[in-house]
Amino acid sequence: MNTQLIFLGYGGYKIITPENKHIVIDPFLTGNPVAPVTPEGLGPVDLLLITHNAYDHFGDAPEILKRYNCPVICAKDVSHRLTEVFKVDPDLIRVTIWGMALTISGVIV
Repeated sequence: MNTQLIFLGYGGYKIITPENKHIVIDPFLTGNPVAPVTPEGLGPVDLLLITHNAYDHFGDAPEILKRYNCPVICAKDVSHRLTEVFKVDPDLIRVTIWGMALTISGVIV
């Protein structure tokens, strides 16, 4: 299987790796006029990446995390918003900063 890249609109993408890992980046879907799917229609999500806290990147992250119970890699301010405002399980969150590499579920980010 080749790597698949699906554009979700704005800064959002879904990557499906040859190992069948489903990675979602910046999931602004609800209210996005060019998003091809809703959070319910994403299919499996093994890893969520949020680049920053702006609405058009943070988007549907809380709903996706609650629906798919997947790990998320994000910055500290995004982590704070997810846990304090949206009550996302902090065990799902892996905090990073620019230049830091993490391996989650066999995926190097």
